[in-house]
Amino acid sequence: MDNLVHVLPSYVSSSTNVGGSILMQSENSKYPILDNIDVPDDIIQVWQETLNILARFTDIPAALIMRVHSKEIEVFLSSKSEGNVYSKGEIASLDSGLYCETVMDTRKKLLVPNAKKDPVWDHNPDIKLGMISYCGMPLIWPNGEIFGTICILDKKENEYTQQQSELLEMFRDLVQISLKAIYSCHQLALDKAAMEELNKKLEIFNTIMVEREMRIIEMKKEINAMCKAMEQEPKYKEIEAYKPEI
Repeated sequence: MDNLVHVLPSYVSSSTNVGGSILMQSENSKYPILDNIDVPDDIIQVWQETLNILARFTDIPAALIMRVHSKEIEVFLSSKSEGNVYSKGEIASLDSGLYCETVMDTRKKLLVPNAKKDPVWDHNPDIKLGMISYCGMPLIWPNGEIFGTICILDKKENEYTQQQSELLEMFRDLVQISLKAIYSCHQLALDKAAMEELNKKLEIFNTIMVEREMRIIEMKKEINAMCKAMEQEPKYKEIEAYKPEI
């Protein structure tokens, strides 16, 4: 969110090798991430409405779902609420003092009532945007890797009531249920692709074995023909055609 620029991310990862691990972490990636798993459009719509409701019910200007990538963090979705200064698709570099990085590093809830009064956060770039308070929680894939965060930000000092925190936690749980479903579908697709690839390899192997056995049969016939020409007993009494197992 800090130092956000209105640029769509350009780090779309390549697809995972069939049968290989779906865990993706480039050499310079801060976090192990599942950057090759797309979020379906219908779930994106549900998440968007979730943020809109969260912002409305907590009476704050900004509710966000952030997604981390190898070197940046992206505003994956942003609430359509009055006073929201963040837009979907904005990105910021990691290691730049983001609230969300602390959430992802600790995998715990972070509450900053007033960054201006907090020596840890009083230089946070979000202050320049007028956002001085923050409450966020981590979003985690079923395999334990980080997706990003869900968070709310306010332009005024905000301790965030227990009701607001519980509402954020409830919506966090709903998003993670979606992540579990997305992950399961992705795994099933990988398993299916891996089985198809294995079947192709078995077909190739079987073809090679058939050709090998046919060549052996031809060689036996040639040897028998040579024995006959030399008026000798055939070396091979019975030659059966090769029947591959199915």
